[in-house]
Amino acid sequence: MVLALALFFCVCASSVTLAAGDVLPPPPGLGDTLAGYVVKMSLALLLFGVAGYAAAKFLPRFFKAGSPGRLRVISALSLGRDAVYIFQTGPDVVALFVGRGGATLLGKWRLDEWEDYEASLSEIAYADQRAKGSG
Repeated sequence: MVLALALFFCVCASSVTLAAGDVLPPPPGLGDTLAGYVVKMSLALLLFGVAGYAAAKFLPRFFKAGSPGRLRVISALSLGRDAVYIFQTGPDVVALFVGRGGATLLGKWRLDEWEDYEASLSEIAYADQRAKGSG
């Protein structure tokens, strides 16, 4: 893949150089030699790499993945090729089974009911852990 990109940039740079050859003189020391092309392509690849890194680093700040309250994945469980997803959609919690045959709604709860249920599970797990630890 890197070789294909390098070849692509070489072809593009040589066509631009040939098209601009009548208008602009070649830079000093980087004439139409193989070393000149290698230096130009290395600089171009470095420039594209820096631009890609900067885009990956700074653009996510401007494009948020989602705003609070709209849609949030609470949990996901992979079951081979199938999966179970639990989403928060505003004031509701929705559980979906997603498989080859499509998506199936497993249940829908209000957010406060879901949080009460999770809190009761945490209390039960804590009590079980204390019972195992003391016995």
